[in-house]
Amino acid sequence: MSLRLFARLLHTSRPVANRAPRFIYPGTAKPAISVPAIPNIKTSSVIDHPNSIAPSIPELERTRVVPTLETFYSSNPIHEKNMRDLNDLLNRYASTPYTINSEESAKHNKTYRWLNINEYRLIAAGTRLKTIQYSKLVELLQRLDAIDKQLVDKQFMATLDRFKKSVSDSSAGASVKQLDEFGRAIAVGGRKSSRAKVYLVRGDGKIIVNGESLSKMFPRLTDRNKILYPLKVVDGEGSYNVFVKCSGGGVSGKVGAIAHGIARALLIFNPLLKPRLKRAGATTRDARRVERKKPGKVKSRKSPTWVKR
Repeated sequence: MSLRLFARLLHTSRPVANRAPRFIYPGTAKPAISVPAIPNIKTSSVIDHPNSIAPSIPELERTRVVPTLETFYSSNPIHEKNMRDLNDLLNRYASTPYTINSEESAKHNKTYRWLNINEYRLIAAGTRLKTIQYSKLVELLQRLDAIDKQLVDKQFMATLDRFKKSVSDSSAGASVKQLDEFGRAIAVGGRKSSRAKVYLVRGDGKIIVNGESLSKMFPRLTDRNKILYPLKVVDGEGSYNVFVKCSGGGVSGKVGAIAHGIARALLIFNPLLKPRLKRAGATTRDARRVERKKPGKVKSRKSPTWVKR
């Protein structure tokens, strides 16, 4: 490269700031390009809330649908609304004195009781209500009920009254069973499809089933022991005579029905025996039944024999 060419390249690559200014004389300037003016638009980084816009649109106010409950989109709106109301009450009276043993005082209180789970399901979406949800509701009600009633207002009592039921009203229709004119206690027991009507009277331990003796009706010793089990629990094997009319089902069903009926008849003679018989499981009816046969199965669960070929 020649020295002259190198000097020319060096002259053309100088920065713009080092170049000499050029003056534009009148008549030599290029015509200016017209650019439209940009309007002065005021912008804001804050977005208005829809509630501030909605009142200005009356058509929107008339057509939109608003749920009546704030908990409409929850799994159980009515129950969640009740829990929210009770929690609001608890927050209002959080600093109010209350009794420590609220559960014990509720058990000893015989004037009212809380709605059971089946009664509460009638007003709280039925089968959507879970057992744990009902347990939390009762726990919250017991905590509110422990607050001193002299320090609460009428709204507080009205809210709790929605979940109360008078014991006198609920037990008015239930008649207390008593002995008949012959001194007999009559009770009905059942198991599976069997039903036994039991007549229990003071005696020397004789048991008659459908006009036959117990040993003739049930030859197996295990069956007879199951029938006598309620009498053994209360130490009354030789103190009562039992007359039974039994129908339906098989041998095991009849045995369970008779034992259940004897336990119920003993409670008519002496209601104080209820804790002992209940702990022994004699007063609880066996709710088990035969499981139905399924399609493709030999019985309820037995599968047919697998054959390779």
